[in-house]
Amino acid sequence: MVIVQSRQTKSEGGAVTPTGACTDSETRYPIQKSYSVCQDQVELAELKAYPQFRKYFVGESGETSYLGECEKDTAGFYAVTEDAKACTYQVNLEQMQARERAELVYTNKNNTRVVVRGCEATAKAALPIIESEGGCSLRHDFQAKVSYQQKKKTFTDHEGVLRVVSDCADVGQAMAHEDVRGVCADLVDNQAGKAYPQRRWRITPSSGPLFITECTPVAEEATGLAATVEGCESVFFHNVSAGQSFGANRWFYQFTNGVKTFVTGCQQSTQTFTHQSEIQGYENYDVGKYALPKTAIYINSPVGRVDVSAAQVRDGAAQIAYSFKEQKTVSLPEAATYDGCNKYVPSALSDIYKRPDGSEAIYPVGPGPTTGPTNVCVTTQVNTQRVTLGYQWFRDMPYQDCADGQCQTNYTWGKYQVGDDVRKFEVKNTETGLVVTRTCNVVNAWNQYKQSGVIQGSGNNSPTWDSYMSGVWGPQLQQTVALSPCPY
Repeated sequence: MVIVQSRQTKSEGGAVTPTGACTDSETRYPIQKSYSVCQDQVELAELKAYPQFRKYFVGESGETSYLGECEKDTAGFYAVTEDAKACTYQVNLEQMQARERAELVYTNKNNTRVVVRGCEATAKAALPIIESEGGCSLRHDFQAKVSYQQKKKTFTDHEGVLRVVSDCADVGQAMAHEDVRGVCADLVDNQAGKAYPQRRWRITPSSGPLFITECTPVAEEATGLAATVEGCESVFFHNVSAGQSFGANRWFYQFTNGVKTFVTGCQQSTQTFTHQSEIQGYENYDVGKYALPKTAIYINSPVGRVDVSAAQVRDGAAQIAYSFKEQKTVSLPEAATYDGCNKYVPSALSDIYKRPDGSEAIYPVGPGPTTGPTNVCVTTQVNTQRVTLGYQWFRDMPYQDCADGQCQTNYTWGKYQVGDDVRKFEVKNTETGLVVTRTCNVVNAWNQYKQSGVIQGSGNNSPTWDSYMSGVWGPQLQQTVALSPCPY
């Protein structure tokens, strides 16, 4: 509690001098706490964040006076916790391990998420990265007559979600193609009177022998048998996981009259088209501050571009990090606080990141600077009343006071009520409607009217004279010009 002191004075010959020591008055102001002007105190060793406050009081005119500096409020604290949602895993391919990362954050009294420390590895155990064939296929190189087993690297996170580190890639030794005969019936054209041997290509992976083609005629071992893409120009066989497509052809023989006789339908040929890709949009992951590209797969063929697979996020797609653009301060007028007449408007600091598609993502990172104090009060006169503020004594009629034959002249005494019109004012916060304080003052010089009083004694019963005022004897008038608290 703040207590205003006062002391009495006297006016003599135009000079005002004190007549007593300072004493406590009835005017008191409660001491309050302001959290708006102080930052939180973070203690990482304890994983705690303490709010801080500064003591203040509001005077009779609505002004705010602060007492001392910011102090830690030990009555409560905000727990600092790990938050892994906004962080990606730390991948080490040399050790074939992945570690969870997390931020240290807390939520303050304004329900704002505050980041204390950025993404760093947590104390949780490292997760093993494994290679597996799941979702991968064999990749065939018919020109080099070899095939490769493909595998991808994955790990299972602490939530049981399978995460892909790298997409399917060649591993191990190349598997040579074997020309297998005797497993397909000869292709016979009775009309032409010719027979054609057929073969299948085979490899031998760890799981056992595996054919990689259907039966195909051995054209070089038969007369007049040839392959053509005629009628198969728009037929393709796609192997998305291996990153290649194959054309198609059909086999025929031809009489001397020039008529082609086809002996097969369109089937996969060894003509290989390497898959091309282009980015057609992104899937944005704002929590992790990255995006995954959606790629469309196509090939360039003799008949032009052929779409193989519509745009989508592929396994093993590289994460494209958002780029930091700037940090902005966003004012929060809806969270304004008031200390008497003073208005404080908090703000939030937000990091602005640019996504790969050119759009922006906004991330609040903590409280920004507080704007204020701004005086939002108005002073309004609400009443005026005439108030007696003191008295003025005067010497009135003389009279003879006789005793034992001795007479002396004495006087009767009277007093005037001395006062003025007293105005009452309210200081009100225009935004909250709260009346911060009330005060009064006199309109003029406090003695603008007099009312005749009752005769008060005579002779030696008269009051003691301290000063000479307005040509009459009388005691000093005791009156405070500024009135607080108000007399009505």
